Amino acid sequence: MITWSPIFHFYQPPTQDSDITKQIVDSTYRPFFQLIKENPSLRLTVNITGSLTLQLNELNMVDVIESVKTLAASGQIEFVRSPIYHPIIPLIPDDVTLRQLEYNTGVIEYYYGADPLSIVLPPELAIDETKLSLLADRYKHCLVDSTSLTTKNNLTDYCGIGIIRSDNDLTNFLRAYPSELNVNKFHDFIEKHYPNSQTIISVNDVELFGHHYEERLELFRDLVHSDWISIKPLSEVIALEQHNEVNELNDVVASSWTTTLNDKADETPFRLWRNPKSALQMQYWNLIDLAYKNLHDTPQPINDEGLRFSSAQKHFDKGVSSCHLYWLSNWPWWNPEIVEEGAKQLISCIRSLPRSQEEKIKAEALYSVFIKDLWTYHWSGKPEEQYEKYDEYYQEFKKSMSLS
Repeated sequence: MITWSPIFHFYQPPTQDSDITKQIVDSTYRPFFQLIKENPSLRLTVNITGSLTLQLNELNMVDVIESVKTLAASGQIEFVRSPIYHPIIPLIPDDVTLRQLEYNTGVIEYYYGADPLSIVLPPELAIDETKLSLLADRYKHCLVDSTSLTTKNNLTDYCGIGIIRSDNDLTNFLRAYPSELNVNKFHDFIEKHYPNSQTIISVNDVELFGHHYEERLELFRDLVHSDWISIKPLSEVIALEQHNEVNELNDVVASSWTTTLNDKADETPFRLWRNPKSALQMQYWNLIDLAYKNLHDTPQPINDEGLRFSSAQKHFDKGVSSCHLYWLSNWPWWNPEIVEEGAKQLISCIRSLPRSQEEKIKAEALYSVFIKDLWTYHWSGKPEEQYEKYDEYYQEFKKSMSLS
């Protein structure tokens, strides 16, 4: 029998349109929590980001928050930890990483009454050795994509932090299968890729189950009732793995769950969010760097009158969300409106701070040029050209994954 420990990642960008969040609540979140309630013996691991939780609260979706709280109290769900606004943590300063992790934990404790496991789920599973060393001082484990590892062991150790291997093949199968999935197709994939009875850990966006693919929610429901697969929470799997010898890793390759071999060869493992060849992404990063410099160079006041400093921090943290850079990548998707919302957060960070006239004029100029260039690119026809290039790449990707 196969043991599967799926970690379901719940997230919406801090600048998400409220109507879209409402749609996803109806298509995924509510039915997913109802599925868990209907199966009281089912226990799952989730990562519900504070970014989403705060939106649920603002939208007065009390029933969703209460469902999570009830499931947490009954022990049917357990939480892992993640930065609140979904940044790519190898690309941001250490203090921002830690601040967002702490803020997210506080939101989980306040709204759900739960104490998350000492396990970090990096957004997009993007990680490198530097950030692992930072996390090792504060947390027991970190989820890492299998593309970062040479081992197939579910649990290893790197510089004092436990490395939990998330299987990229299964993650991509659930994310990228081009047609409807059912139990038989899932079973065939498992038999082909995991011929021996074993334990598989995988992280997936929960929005795949209902919102993006309606039938995948039914697939999961059927898997819950299948006798050939056992679904277990991550804490239970790790407890069993710790009985075995835990090997020490010499290195962990900088990677994410979307990093390709070409990305690694070019030494740009996080190209989707920071592509040196993308002038627009580099402009956005210049704005990030300038906002951080202004924030870092401003002494934190003992009495933050009007919450100006904490407001600036929140603007910055929202501005470095991975989504703004993803939608700027044009690989494949492109949405200048979402990107502009992120840029507004960054310029608002600087506007909120007591900085010099010179600094503020410099920031406004950088922001204005970026917005002009963003929309000039949008109307140039280049986004459509990139869509065509991505489609060619995706067809090859499906073949490599044996999906077509």
